Amino acid sequence: MVIMRRTLGLLVLMAGLCVAPGMVAAQTAPTAKIEKVRELFLASQTETLKRGLHSWATIVVTMGFAGADPPPPGEEVFRILGEELDRALARELPTLADQVAAVYADAFTEAEIDAILGSHESPAGQSMSAKMPAVREETNRLGKAWADSLMKGLIESVFQRFREKGYVQQ
Repeated sequence: MVIMRRTLGLLVLMAGLCVAPGMVAAQTAPTAKIEKVRELFLASQTETLKRGLHSWATIVVTMGFAGADPPPPGEEVFRILGEELDRALARELPTLADQVAAVYADAFTEAEIDAILGSHESPAGQSMSAKMPAVREETNRLGKAWADSLMKGLIESVFQRFREKGYVQQ
């Protein structure tokens, strides 16, 4: 249980660091501009953030139960995790949305934000939003397989050169 609390404490600390006040731009943009970006962020990122946090929290919680005797029932653990994650997101996501909106509002003009928001609300934008989680998952899988293959070949070629130089044994 101590390991579980430490692990969850680390999860909370790391999540807090991602949105630390010093890491975002000052809110200098007009309120209407901020609200437009906030709307776009919440519409386009809520499900992606939820999935990512759920995956991350699942790993952390699973590690926290390593060696538990008896282990807790898996279905109950994941039900509780989902409920608590939903509560935490409902409570905390608006803060992140405000901070992200300030950064975007400082970086883009209101006309640019209107164009981005308009494209997001279009049929193509809605289709993209609906399909992006699956597209991201597949492209992440492809990217990992590509990186694994690249690294394997890279390691082989590096060690071949080390062998040629006599740095490592054949």
